[in-house]
Amino acid sequence: MPKKTRLRLYTVLLLVSAVIAAPKVYGTLWDTHFSEQTASEDSDSFGDIAPLTTPVTTPQLQSTTTTTTTNANPESSTEANGSATSATSTTVKVPQTTTTTTTTTTTTPPPAIVYQHVGNFVPGDAGYFADALFIGDSRMVGIRDYGTIKNADYYCNVGLGINNMSKGVDGVSLDAKLSAKTYGKIYIMLGVNDVGYAYEPTITKYAQILALIRQKQPNAVIYILSNLHVTKQRSAHDRYVNNPMIDRLNTAQSAYANAADIVYLDSNALFDDAEGNLNADYTGDGTHIYAKHYKDWCDWLTAHIAAP
Repeated sequence: MPKKTRLRLYTVLLLVSAVIAAPKVYGTLWDTHFSEQTASEDSDSFGDIAPLTTPVTTPQLQSTTTTTTTNANPESSTEANGSATSATSTTVKVPQTTTTTTTTTTTTPPPAIVYQHVGNFVPGDAGYFADALFIGDSRMVGIRDYGTIKNADYYCNVGLGINNMSKGVDGVSLDAKLSAKTYGKIYIMLGVNDVGYAYEPTITKYAQILALIRQKQPNAVIYILSNLHVTKQRSAHDRYVNNPMIDRLNTAQSAYANAADIVYLDSNALFDDAEGNLNADYTGDGTHIYAKHYKDWCDWLTAHIAAP
């Protein structure tokens, strides 16, 4: 084979190999970069605030148990072999006896999923929210825009998270928002935009945000709201935004509730299906509930007011 032909062939093979390998290489680099993100980009925002500590007893968020019980007798068969008496030229056949055992399997249906709230709650009315502040991401934006709680203040934005809180909302920092007015209760729902970040630094930053709220609003009741689940389909196909990751974050956040001036409400009790995923009938994108359901959410929050 001529030298030029060989060189062209090697060049083509190298190009084909590069095309095949590139997606995997770049995908690996991107995944590594994304999974190793930390809160360092804005760590100076809360650097002088000690994280809020969890109570001595850490509550469990959710317990789901599926038990399958099988009661069976081992299959057995008894067989007597035939015997022949050659001296009398008579063959005697012993009848075969077969015992059939029926196996019965009893399956215990899984118990209902338990959504554990931390605190004692009583029904309230719309007036309760007159001195409330709601902090959160796009779900909180939905409560503001489509819900019925119109007398509260909101500090929320699409994409807002624990790790980008230093960017503020509409040019206002969280510190400034908390310093501008006295609130009687503060609702906070953050984290679904942070599940791809490094876990421990994210939880530390969340504890610092809670500490800032307590520092600026010492008499307010803090409501930690769970992050809503995503649908079963999205959870199964999304490496980061999936329900096991969301549950891990929710569990960590719920641990800061003390059932007194910091309570925890799991809103997934309102929107989950029987398997603990966001009900596919309530969403169009697998993540956010339809606008019409925010009224139900507001009614549910009004029915769960921390008892004095």
